[in-house]
Amino acid sequence: MRQACGVTQEEFCDVIGISDTHYRKIEAGTRTGSLELIVEMAEYFHVSLDYLLLGETESNSKAKRDILTVIESLTRIAREL
Repeated sequence: MRQACGVTQEEFCDVIGISDTHYRKIEAGTRTGSLELIVEMAEYFHVSLDYLLLGETESNSKAKRDILTVIESLTRIAREL
């Protein structure tokens, strides 16, 4: 997401106030950030926490829940037949 926005690691680190070493580890997946840091990142990119952490939008999550509910209902009906 950072790259898609045309922001370098150094620029982003300056904005959110962490070291570039720490941020590189977060991007590489070898370290996590604090909740406060993750919230700040989501705010910077104007995305939800769901999207930042899971790659899902709220509407995608709701759609998945709705689909699972329908599948459960159909499975229950099929068992009754």
